[in-house]
Amino acid sequence: MGLSSCLPQKLSKLAIGILFLIFGTGTAILGVTVLPVIGLVLAAPLFIIGIYFVRTHLNKKCELPE
Repeated sequence: MGLSSCLPQKLSKLAIGILFLIFGTGTAILGVTVLPVIGLVLAAPLFIIGIYFVRTHLNKKCELPE
């Protein structure tokens, strides 16, 4: 399968992951400055979800061969 057919899947996976990491960073900054307990509690799941999306595997057709 060519790169062009997997590119949208790779880009969307990366974009969603980076978006969650940005939201997590913003929430952590607000958590430290404005709402210490609530902000940090909300930031942790956003970081976990962001890392999950960045590291998640693509479907079998778009994976690199070993």
